[in-house]
Amino acid sequence: MRRRSGATCGASPRSTRNRRDVRTQVGIVGAGPAGLFLAHLLQLRGIESMVIETRSREYVETRVRAGLLEQGTVDLMERTGLGERMRREGLAHHGIALRFGGRSHRIDFDALTGGKGVTVYAQQEVVKDLIAARLAAGGDIHFEVRDVSSVDVAEDRSIGKTMLFDAGHSLDERILAEQFVD
Repeated sequence: MRRRSGATCGASPRSTRNRRDVRTQVGIVGAGPAGLFLAHLLQLRGIESMVIETRSREYVETRVRAGLLEQGTVDLMERTGLGERMRREGLAHHGIALRFGGRSHRIDFDALTGGKGVTVYAQQEVVKDLIAARLAAGGDIHFEVRDVSSVDVAEDRSIGKTMLFDAGHSLDERILAEQFVD
């Protein structure tokens, strides 16, 4: 499979294009935290994947979303080599204070969960870390893809499914994957 790390793809008419087939084990639709985390975990296990995203890289890296990571996510980021910036910039919280009836009431996460807390670290920062790790590992992410369509390939069971998309660069790419995740 030919890799184009971090390729940013644009749209142009499909009728004027050539087609190139790209084989991969897993095709992942969406470069959000779930899709990128899946690609990262698969790469760590030696499973080849390709991520396609309709939005631009800038959009997925700057879209403001949730910002609270539970301990399991923090632990997974640490174990898989994604925790350095989160440790440096994230804010660990081990409890909260609720105020009602004129009194403060502390909820001690550490005491209630055996030492687990939460970390304030914005989702777009997690996405930036995942994209950086993916590209550093030579993984494929195609941004700004257009005209995505999925077709079952019944005549060739060795392929599984096909995803056709406008990849820019004056060609269409057809991803031939054993499995697609969206």
